[in-house]
Amino acid sequence: RFWDLRTNKQVGVLSSSTVEPNTIRSAVASVCTDRRGILATAGLEDSSIQFYDLRNYSVVRTIQPHTSDCRSVRFKDDHHSEILSASYDRTVVLSNVLGLSTAEPIECQVVGRHSDKVIQARWHPSDSAFISTSADRTAKLWVLASTL
Repeated sequence: RFWDLRTNKQVGVLSSSTVEPNTIRSAVASVCTDRRGILATAGLEDSSIQFYDLRNYSVVRTIQPHTSDCRSVRFKDDHHSEILSASYDRTVVLSNVLGLSTAEPIECQVVGRHSDKVIQARWHPSDSAFISTSADRTAKLWVLASTL
């Protein structure tokens, strides 16, 4: 749900049940919006990530870069085309969603691994780096050699 904090009223709803037919419906585990306020993304418990257009609250696309619950999704602050996602499949995945509104395949790359479920991943505010936390009781700092 989206809320207008000035009026304390709901202004929109994004739901995994608003997807196109034959798409798995699942609980939303994590959400994030891009800095422009145009796209929202949701990590779902069915291992997928859905993208929404906030101008009309519609589903743009669904991708499935994981094999278990997607527990964390984050846009890179200066690149709305890069998404970092963390999953119970023990991986952190970097996805280039530049061609999101086209039929082109979305490039996804595993950029981090843990020995147990990954709980979340967050971008470093200024470097090409991120930190991830896991049920393996570690927090790891990762530096990317290059992005997708």
